[in-house]
Amino acid sequence: ADIGTAWQNIQFDDSTWEDATTGIGYERSSGYENLIGAGGDVENQTYDINSTVYVRIPFNLDSVDGIYGLKFRKKYDDGFIAYLNGTEIARREAPRNAQWDSEATTNRSNTDVLTRDIIDISAHLPLLEEKDNMLAVHALNNAATSSNFLFLPELVGIRIDEESQRYFI
Repeated sequence: ADIGTAWQNIQFDDSTWEDATTGIGYERSSGYENLIGAGGDVENQTYDINSTVYVRIPFNLDSVDGIYGLKFRKKYDDGFIAYLNGTEIARREAPRNAQWDSEATTNRSNTDVLTRDIIDISAHLPLLEEKDNMLAVHALNNAATSSNFLFLPELVGIRIDEESQRYFI
């Protein structure tokens, strides 16, 4: 059912949600099974029911000092809308006015899905907070009866160590 947009924020009470390890998804044949994490029963809750999965990934930062770049890396099948602390930061293959039961706008090939997509989201650095942060994702499959589903995200902060002039990711 429609739960609005509050789930995108750190303050949302997700205590009734299932815990899982990314990647989130299922594989009914072969191809993604080694990318799917533990926990969560995405297949039984979505297959032939709904094409959408809401994912919340909390993370903490001791300091945001020195972070000058931010990348959003992911493997996904078939679309998504990503939010950092409640603000949309990226989307691919998602309808303009996505709802809780929306489908992705395309069916991505397995080759595309298995190639890590990288988006520079450095413009959204001001959204990062010291301590608690939330990466929330509206993951979209192209059909409720799709044979597979995957969302495997990673946020990467980039810093320079001033002493050694090395980049840290």
